[in-house]
Amino acid sequence: MLDAKIGTPLYLGILTDTGSFRFNSVKPRTHEVLAKLLDAGVEHHLIHEKLSDNNTETRLRLQGFSMSEKLEVLYDYNVAIISLSKEELAKYKYVKGDTDNLANLVLSIKGMRAAIVFTERDGIMKISFRSKGAENPVNVLAKEHFNGGGHANAAGGMSELSVEETLVKLKSLIPEYFSN
Repeated sequence: MLDAKIGTPLYLGILTDTGSFRFNSVKPRTHEVLAKLLDAGVEHHLIHEKLSDNNTETRLRLQGFSMSEKLEVLYDYNVAIISLSKEELAKYKYVKGDTDNLANLVLSIKGMRAAIVFTERDGIMKISFRSKGAENPVNVLAKEHFNGGGHANAAGGMSELSVEETLVKLKSLIPEYFSN
C-alpha cells in the first residue's frame, strides 16, 4: 500500500533525477505519479526543505569565494569554469558535498551553455561537467580527455595534472567542443 513512508523516497528520487522537474525528460506522466504520491501523504515542502536548507556556513563561504574569485566565464563559447585547489578547499573546511551544486549554479547564468567545476582532491582533479541542450554534450569531452563519462548534460571526469595544467588543457579544448 502506498503511503508517505514509501512515497517520500520515491518523490525524492524523482525530484533529484529530474533536476527539480527542469529536464526535458519530465512528461505529464511524471506529474501524474507525483500527484499520487501527494495523495498518499507525501509532504513535498518538507522534502524540499530538508534537501535545500542544509547549508553550513563554511559551504556557503566556499561557494561565495568560488563565484566571486574563481569563476571564469569564456563568453565566446558561453562556458564557465571554476577551479579549486586543495589549499582553497582546506581554507573553507571543505567536506564532501560542499561543491556539488556549483556547476548547476554556474549553469544558471543567463546564456551559459556549459559549466565545468574541478576540485583538487586526493592528488587528482575531480571534474564535474554540466550543460544545456542536445548540442552541448559534455559526456564526450569527459570521456575523450578526462577519463570520465556520464550523460550528455551531466558528466564527470578526472585529471592527474595540476590545477593550472588542467585549466590550460580544458581551455584549449573548449573551442573544439563549444564552437558557436
